[in-house]
Amino acid sequence: MLIGALNPKNIAMAIAAALSIASVGLTVANRSCSVVYVVLAVLGVAAPVVVALVLGDRSQPVLASWKAWLERNNPVVMGVLFLVFSVVLSARASPRSDLPVSGSGARAQGRVLTW
Repeated sequence: MLIGALNPKNIAMAIAAALSIASVGLTVANRSCSVVYVVLAVLGVAAPVVVALVLGDRSQPVLASWKAWLERNNPVVMGVLFLVFSVVLSARASPRSDLPVSGSGARAQGRVLTW
């Protein structure tokens, strides 16, 4: 994980994303939602790291059970993930959508979608 974080490509992408987000001028409510989103997104990576650091050698059974659960339920997890992606993308592309679509990205119905 540390090697991936130190990858120059990943660092450049993270900096570009941070600059893009910072230049938008978010309201306090949008910033709060962004913080909640980032915290929830990081949990999937941070939880195993924290468990390993806190429990040390005792973390192996816990991490092994998490890995086994993910392996058993991978099709369901991926199905739900792709379902959410498809609903959000379809809603944004809909001409009747009230979702915000400003920014850069793919064009749909003469509007610009935010990626």
